Amino acid sequence: MRLLSEILDFDDQECTLTYVTSYVLLTCLFSLQQLHVDPVSSVVGAEVAVRASQPKPLGLQNDAIGLSQVAASGVEVGIELPDGMTRVLGVTDSDGLLRFTPTSVGLHAFSASIHGVRCVTTIPIAPARNRWLLGLVCVPLGLAVLWLQLRRVLSGRSKVEAASRG
Repeated sequence: MRLLSEILDFDDQECTLTYVTSYVLLTCLFSLQQLHVDPVSSVVGAEVAVRASQPKPLGLQNDAIGLSQVAASGVEVGIELPDGMTRVLGVTDSDGLLRFTPTSVGLHAFSASIHGVRCVTTIPIAPARNRWLLGLVCVPLGLAVLWLQLRRVLSGRSKVEAASRG
């Protein structure tokens, strides 16, 4: 039985499995078109930014998105909503960004075709939380605990002062 590294050794060119894996990984990370959503998870009503990027042309400076990626402007981005409805969301700007504010809860899927390569990314959208009720309960409770702790500390000091005088 032959090892996988022996099978991938093309005509004794010393091509090992480690090299092949490294080349595939680096190719996938640095030279493919990408579609990113930021933040990774969001809530209804919060703005979501979709960023499209593509491989950097040769000779371009390193002031772009990453070491080998540049913004893909003018890319049409589509969205599939949690109810299954699909529609065109819009076109990315010169920075490769498209901003979107979700109105429904669930998994949203963004898709775009960047130079013939279809890129898809998803983001979970959670319901918006009303935190004012939590603040209305916790702030007075925290002040009450603070008051009790201060009373305990101050009463302990007065006993120590009385003991040191007498």
